[in-house]
Amino acid sequence: MQTPAIKPVTQQRSQRTLRRIIDALATLLHAKTFEEVTVAEICRVAGCSVGSFYGRVGSKDDLLGHLCDSSYEELSRVVAGVVQRVRVRMLAPLALVFAASFEAACVASLRIPLHPDDKR
Repeated sequence: MQTPAIKPVTQQRSQRTLRRIIDALATLLHAKTFEEVTVAEICRVAGCSVGSFYGRVGSKDDLLGHLCDSSYEELSRVVAGVVQRVRVRMLAPLALVFAASFEAACVASLRIPLHPDDKR
């Protein structure tokens, strides 16, 4: 989801700069509170000018909103992948049980062996 205050970028160089700005905020938040982090620090860590920052981002608050949105989206993708793998692992044994039960029901109701060497 594109946060409205984060200006859409099309050039690769601008995309890299925006990524560095977002990563810089994430890095700084490991050591400081959001209120303690300044735009100047974000720019220093990102290796860009304050003008570049404001050319891409409306404000520090907007940048935080974008970081939260993108982190939520990434977390959602990871959780969805884990849930899918768990479903597959849980459903595979159930499918085998169902197949065996279905085969037994077919043999019992049709009285026809499903395997040539089956003498039932």
